[in-house]
Amino acid sequence: MTGEQHLHRKFVEARARMAEPYILAGEDVERLYFTFRDQLRQLGDERFAAALSKEPPDVVAAVAGFTDVRSLEPNFPQTRRILDSAPKINFPAVKITEEDRKRE
Repeated sequence: MTGEQHLHRKFVEARARMAEPYILAGEDVERLYFTFRDQLRQLGDERFAAALSKEPPDVVAAVAGFTDVRSLEPNFPQTRRILDSAPKINFPAVKITEEDRKRE
């Protein structure tokens, strides 16, 4: 499996995780965050951004939810532009997290 194929699977996994409530905590979240960070460093900005640009907008939005976009500049400007332009989707996992914050 190529790096891009592996990355595609992880991108789709991020979308699946965001579609489920109560999933934005724990090892799964950390694993995806570190996977994206490590793959970005390993593949480089151009290859990571090229792979991400092939994904549908909802998948890009989910990846943005698992990525610290602010930390991407200046080393990964192409990836940051793609993630910044992702639609702002209120995924079920995000809705639940926001509701929990309001209760605190």
